[in-house]
Amino acid sequence: GFLTKMTCLRLEENFLSGTIPSEVGLLSKLQELSLTNNIIERSIPTTIGSMTNLRNFEMNENNLSGNIPSEITSLNLLRTLSARKNRLKGTIP
Repeated sequence: GFLTKMTCLRLEENFLSGTIPSEVGLLSKLQELSLTNNIIERSIPTTIGSMTNLRNFEMNENNLSGNIPSEITSLNLLRTLSARKNRLKGTIP
């Protein structure tokens, strides 16, 4: 579908709840993903590693928990990873 061609997805301040779906990894052309200031829970899916064009990933002010997945290290173009005000733990891969 057309979503696979999208390069920017900004969903800030929308009261989105639930989890980041693993299908987010299918958005391989995405360069910017902002989920800031929502009510998103649980962990960041490991499929994030499939988003090889991702440059900016902002997920501030949610209820994310767990570790940042090691798959994020395959994002060679990533320049900004912002995750303040969550419940993430562990080390940054």
